[in-house]
Amino acid sequence: MHGDHTVVEEMLDWRPTDYFTVGITLPIPGAPRIVMTRAVLDGPNGMTHLELRVAKPKPKDREFVDGAAAKYTERMTKAIAGLRSMLEGEQPALDAVEEPTLTRSGGRFLTEPVKSGERG
Repeated sequence: MHGDHTVVEEMLDWRPTDYFTVGITLPIPGAPRIVMTRAVLDGPNGMTHLELRVAKPKPKDREFVDGAAAKYTERMTKAIAGLRSMLEGEQPALDAVEEPTLTRSGGRFLTEPVKSGERG
C-alpha cells in the first residue's frame, strides 16, 4: 500500500528459516512502534508451528498495542481459515492462466558460453 495506509516494517534481527524480528510503524499519528518476532518452529508429526511474539509495550502504550493485536489476530484468523479451506479442497482452485508467449531476445543476452579471457 502507499500513502496514508503504509505500514513500515524495519528488519531488526533475523535467522533465516527460524525467525525474524521487525519494528512496525503504523500509519496512525502518535502510534507507538510495535516490535514483533515471527518464529517458525518444528511441531509434532512433521508439522510446522508459526509463533508470533509481540514485545511488551510501555505501560502508556499498552491499550493501543492490545487493540492493534486484536485487529491483527482477527485478520490472521480469517486469512488462515481461508488458506486451510483452500488446502483441504473446500474452495475451488483458480483456473490456470495461460502464460504469454515470450518474445525472442534482441541480442542483449549471451546465447552461448564465453571462455575465460574472451571478450564479447
